[in-house]
Amino acid sequence: MRFNESEADFSVEDYYMNEKLGFQIDLTSRCNLKCPFCVYNKEKSIYRSGRQLDFDTVKNILNQISNLKPKWLIEHIWYVGTGETLLHKNLPEIIMETAKKIGSFIGVVTNGTLLTKKMSEKLIKADVTEIDMSYVGSYS
Repeated sequence: MRFNESEADFSVEDYYMNEKLGFQIDLTSRCNLKCPFCVYNKEKSIYRSGRQLDFDTVKNILNQISNLKPKWLIEHIWYVGTGETLLHKNLPEIIMETAKKIGSFIGVVTNGTLLTKKMSEKLIKADVTEIDMSYVGSYS
């Protein structure tokens, strides 16, 4: 399956009738940590760019996903990143837009260090379904 500027190239025949589609959207490569195991932290990593998708690009992606038929095929959207998802300044707005256009399960993956009470309330109000946190114990 591929996406283009005009519309999503997808039909039920392209996929099995009982299968559902899930999407992972990589919002940012910016991160507030330097975990030794992470590809982001490697010297000369392509992920060190600090780039992120702008809100208009995310809306364009969501428009293309929302044009898929039938709607029941869209099972979930996960917002992930090679960086820290909560560093994206428009994350609550992106989740609201996802809920409005697609209405499926909406998940966010985070390292949890920026998950304050205020941010949690914004994400819940925006209609996030699940927040997953990753962590690794200390190295000795």
